[in-house]
Amino acid sequence: MSDEYDKDRDKVEGNNARGRIFENGTYRYFRDGEAGYVQQQRQPRAFVVGNKRVHFDKIRDDRGKISGIEEKSGRMEGEKDEKQLDVAYDLLKQGVLDEFTLRSVQGEYRSKEVQERIDRLNRDFKDKFVHQLIPRDVAHEVWIQGLQREPGQQLEVGSVGQQAREQRQQMREVERAAEKARQLEIEKERERIERAERIQLVRDQHDRRRIETRERMEREQRAKELAQARQLAMEKARERTALFRDMERFREGVERGQVEARERAERNREVREQEQARQREETARMQDQLGKDIQAQVQQIAKDREVGRAIDADQLYEIHKELTQGLNVLREQERQETRNMLGMLDLSKDQAREMEIAFELSREDRREDVVKDLNTIALTVQREDQRRAAVAAQRREAVEKEQREREAREAREAYGQALRERGISPEVAALIQHQQAPGLESEREREGQEPPQVQGRSRDIGGRGRGIERTRD
Repeated sequence: MSDEYDKDRDKVEGNNARGRIFENGTYRYFRDGEAGYVQQQRQPRAFVVGNKRVHFDKIRDDRGKISGIEEKSGRMEGEKDEKQLDVAYDLLKQGVLDEFTLRSVQGEYRSKEVQERIDRLNRDFKDKFVHQLIPRDVAHEVWIQGLQREPGQQLEVGSVGQQAREQRQQMREVERAAEKARQLEIEKERERIERAERIQLVRDQHDRRRIETRERMEREQRAKELAQARQLAMEKARERTALFRDMERFREGVERGQVEARERAERNREVREQEQARQREETARMQDQLGKDIQAQVQQIAKDREVGRAIDADQLYEIHKELTQGLNVLREQERQETRNMLGMLDLSKDQAREMEIAFELSREDRREDVVKDLNTIALTVQREDQRRAAVAAQRREAVEKEQREREAREAREAYGQALRERGISPEVAALIQHQQAPGLESEREREGQEPPQVQGRSRDIGGRGRGIERTRD
């Protein structure tokens, strides 16, 4: 949404003309000349770092201590603006520049690359770098003063011509309100110069450092007082003008929206944290209950063995299956909680995966006794199945042996009966019956062999806590 500053500035074509008008206006409005700054429009002083060569709008050379000002009336983006900020950073680092001030208009666009360079200057040179954001109402007054310095320029520029007389009066009031701040700045600057001269006479390094520290604190205090004076002047100007009420309401709406957005985000965060806390409690309860159930089952097995009570393998198999499923559900819930926690951190995909694996290994180490007890249950089921299979095999072998003996006996009796029917005496028939009865040789041959193996139920014990599998033939 455009304001008076945008409307008046858009009527001037070309970035060079806009920059010149804005620079002339700030030179008059902020009394840069009285502070020792010289405009660089005609014979600019060049600064070179590597293969980068730049100029700044205003320069002050105070006995070799060089200060620079760069001013931007509109958008800040592109290679030129980035290069100026890079060179300013290097000059401050090398000590070529003692101070550097960047002036820009509040609300104007700054690219991500430009903002990163401004943040770096603020971080590394907070005592030497100042980013002065000019409110848009003050920027409009600066623009008007800059237009007045243009050769042959009339003040009839859109709404400026209509409001010129009113704004002249407002400007005079603002200037009077700011005059005290400017005089304070000049007086403080004069005192700083005098103190600097006294420092040159000090030979003791300890005294020099102490004076420089005090000087820096006084400079910070001076900057604070100057900012407060300017703020007071701008507040008085805003109170006496009604031209910018829409902008004020707009800013209030934006701030209110930002507050509401922060409150919504905070509420969502609280709800999310409560849900995660509830899930953690549920997981802890499941873990505790699962451990108790497994331990109770292991104790029951030990008690049954102690008193010689038979173990129901089928029932124990179902219990083991249910406990294994519960452990798998618990593991998956723990993994989800870990992912939720890691998702709130600024981690790469690989880092998050490594930490998730580390957390899971740690949980499994702590759960080693639970898994061991669960495998004890599985091993008990397997052993009971093996015992039952062995008993069943013995019973089948006894039945088969009894059947073979019965068949052999019946064969001998039938053979003896046949001999007797052929007229052989019973004594001779009995002797031949025992020597040549059919099937006896094959029976003796079978008695010297192992009985056939019969597969029964078996259980396959898998990995740690993965359960057992039963098959039936």
